[in-house]
Parts: sequence; C-alpha cells; structure tokens
Amino acid sequence: ATGKATVVLLRTGRALAVSGAVKNAQGLLVTWFLGTQTGPAVADVVFGDYNPSGRLPCSFPADSGQQPLFYNAPRTGRPQGDGPRTFKATWREVPSKALFPFGF
Repeated sequence: ATGKATVVLLRTGRALAVSGAVKNAQGLLVTWFLGTQTGPAVADVVFGDYNPSGRLPCSFPADSGQQPLFYNAPRTGRPQGDGPRTFKATWREVPSKALFPFGF
C-alpha cells in the first residue's frame, strides 16, 4: 500500500513452506541462525555494503505437504511434471516443483 518494495528477513534453521507476506515479497533474505554477529551482517546486506553471492542450500516447498522435498533423492521411475497425471509421481493439489528450489 505504500508503493515501496517489501523485503522479508527470514530467520530459520530449516526449509519452511512460506505463505502470505513472505511468498509475495519483492525480496527475501534467509539469514539462518548466524550467531552473535547477526545484526551487523544483516545490516551490511540490507543497506548494500555487502552483496551476498550465496545460493539456497536446500529447497523451500510450495506447501507443507511436499515435505520432504529432496534434490538428491533417487528417482521414483515416474517422471514429474505438471501435465496430465497418468502414471506420474506428482502431488494432487500443489505443483511438483519447489517454491524456491535448491540453488535459487
């Protein structure tokens, strides 16, 4: 409503199924559990003093029913896809892909 970009700082220790403001934000910074220097480190990133080059080490699912969502799990033998679901390994109510995939 203010016309300004919304950036969400998500402090977590694992991948979460996010929704609402987190899912619709223009920016998402996952800070994990950084320790005693969390404040200065996050401030450096938010104010542009440091440009992180990291990628997500895990996938964030689109829905909590997708847990666990692995990038390195053995294949089921049935290809995934969002097309017709005849003999496919897919979810019924949500897409088969992660909201934020590994390496995003």
